[in-house]
Amino acid sequence: MSRRTIRNSDATQAAVEDNNPTIRQMAEEVANPTMGMLTRILENQNRLIEDLARDRQVPRRGTNTELPAQPANEAQAITLERFKKLGPLTFKGSSDPLVAEAWLKHLEKIFVAIGCDDNRRVIFASFVLQNEADHWWDAASRLIRARLDTAPDTANAPITWDMFLVAFNEKYFPDRVRDKMESDFLSLIQGSKLVAEYEEIFNSLSRHVPTLVATETSRCRRFFEGLRPGIKSRLSILKLNVYADLVDRAMIAESRPKYKETEY
Repeated sequence: MSRRTIRNSDATQAAVEDNNPTIRQMAEEVANPTMGMLTRILENQNRLIEDLARDRQVPRRGTNTELPAQPANEAQAITLERFKKLGPLTFKGSSDPLVAEAWLKHLEKIFVAIGCDDNRRVIFASFVLQNEADHWWDAASRLIRARLDTAPDTANAPITWDMFLVAFNEKYFPDRVRDKMESDFLSLIQGSKLVAEYEEIFNSLSRHVPTLVATETSRCRRFFEGLRPGIKSRLSILKLNVYADLVDRAMIAESRPKYKETEY
């Protein structure tokens, strides 16, 4: 094939791709699959926001402001469709409590975005449970249902989101895991870690022991006590009671050229 033919073929392909955004998008996703996935998620979220904005627009003057009531099952189907559009992550079960926690936070952000009520949250969460997690919830929901039906005042009452969270935490955040995290938090020190690394671990563990860092002062005190002696001596005179300021000052103290410390 001649060079002119190759150039013409390339030009033709480029023209086709320019006129067909789907082909161009597929090519970009092959080159960078992660970016392609993130792009699709953002596009879905933008479409959802636009749909919500249209639904909430004020009717024009002269139009009937009272819309006909929508059947409950139809309204639920529409909300489920919006839920699916935001690409909720599936959960198959995990021995890592942080993975379970991240999944819950991810779902709750979507629930807020679509205005999902308490009862539907349970339905939608169970929709994305898979494998071991799906088997667990099938058994757990039966037990909850049986307990509700034994009491006259809760018979036929729906399983609430709070009930789901209690059961979920008992399964994926058992007391032994919480006790281990509390022990790890209480024994945490900076050691040979950088301040940024120490802060990341401190923040991660502190989420699971909220009573130990209930105030800004208590959070600062525990973070300060875990710092290396050389950094603590530089900061002790400042009496910092704002956590963000304390972390910034610790990083500055660590980065100074004269700062050298071998004692951990």
